Formats: sequence, structure tokens, C-alpha cells
Amino acid sequence: MNPLRQAFQPFHIFALAYKSPFDFKIYYKKLHLNIIILLFIIKYPYTLINYN
Repeated sequence: MNPLRQAFQPFHIFALAYKSPFDFKIYYKKLHLNIIILLFIIKYPYTLINYN
């Protein structure tokens, strides 16, 4: 299994909990933001180390 896909697996479980399309749109925006934050952490680890 793809390690990146495995990392995002919990998000897909939460996605199944949302039934209405409106709630799913809000969820998708939050998920998209989480992916950006996650990629930022992966791409710039030294920035976070120096920040602390």
C-alpha cells in the first residue's frame, strides 16, 4: 500500500460519516487545508525545527 495513501486513510473514514453534500463540501475544504499543512510540514521540516 502507498504510504501517503495510508496516511490519509483516516480522513476517508471521516468522509463516510458525512451524508449531506453541504457538509461534505465543508469537510472537503478542511481536508484540502490539512493536506496543504501536511505537505508544508513534509517539505519544510527544518523551518519547523528552527521555529521551536
